[in-house]
Amino acid sequence: MGFDEIGVQKEDFNPAARSSSRHPAIPASARREAWMVGSSAGAVIAGALKTAERLGESAVVVLLLPDSGKNYLSTVFNDEWMEANELA
Repeated sequence: MGFDEIGVQKEDFNPAARSSSRHPAIPASARREAWMVGSSAGAVIAGALKTAERLGESAVVVLLLPDSGKNYLSTVFNDEWMEANELA
């Protein structure tokens, strides 16, 4: 089964425009769900949210989160670092 057959658009799974920037799904998932995820998982979450909106409330969307945020505690999870590096 391909992306088109289930109504998923490949663009939904593209990471943020700048690879060094923090996708908004990363801190949101930490605050709301206590998920400490890295940038790859943040892109997966963002794409899944867009897909779920299109598929409707009865759809079930399964995510595989490919990385942990433990290596990013001093960078992408640090708002001061993000601002100092003009990434926020």
